[in-house]
Amino acid sequence: MLFRSKYSKQNTEQCASVLQSLGTYYFTQERYPEAEKYIVASIESYKKSIGEENLFCSGNYLWLGEIYDRNEDYISAEKCYFKSLEIYNNILPSLDNKEKELYYYPTLEAFAQFYWGLGIYDKSQEVYNKLRNICVANNDTLRLISLIVPMSISYIDNKNFDSANKFLIDQLKYFPKITKENINDYLPVLSCLIITNSSLRSTHSTELFITERLNLSKRYFGEISEEYLMALNDECEYYIDINEIN
Repeated sequence: MLFRSKYSKQNTEQCASVLQSLGTYYFTQERYPEAEKYIVASIESYKKSIGEENLFCSGNYLWLGEIYDRNEDYISAEKCYFKSLEIYNNILPSLDNKEKELYYYPTLEAFAQFYWGLGIYDKSQEVYNKLRNICVANNDTLRLISLIVPMSISYIDNKNFDSANKFLIDQLKYFPKITKENINDYLPVLSCLIITNSSLRSTHSTELFITERLNLSKRYFGEISEEYLMALNDECEYYIDINEIN
């Protein structure tokens, strides 16, 4: 009887994993009704086998939130994101750094992007700041760098150009020297600085950042690269706008 009970539990857990895989597959195929059905079934199977307080259920609630988000059922999406975070917060002390990096951080980032997509910029910034504080505490420089642009865009879309600019200037400390290893991270930061400074009518700084972006794009990618042509196009648009204002 004990063997049968143990086997049944393992079988249910394996079934939950298969259901989750099917759900994520249908999600990637944009077949959201099927995805929802299998993800919900996976959650129920995990509850029966190992309970709800685990990475698997938290991940499933994140998937479910994404499904509802795509279907524009934002109330249900928010509830699922909250549930995913609630479970993570409960089990956070038991997670190692790799598990946090693979599961917890992306959940916070997805939640921040969810609010950003709805135009609820204050909440988006609140979640981003929470994630950023955790990364600072864990000395996770790579993820801190990856957060610079989305956090800046959240400020910019909220028309909070001064805060965005101050934040961006502070983040330049992560780029003491520009190399081929960090150029792809640095160019989007320059693009954001161009937006903030032009919006603040800081002509001198805007032109300095435009020139720097052009020179770096040319040096690292060449004159016929997409990076250089985009920088050149943005420069032209900036000076056209300046001439129209004047």
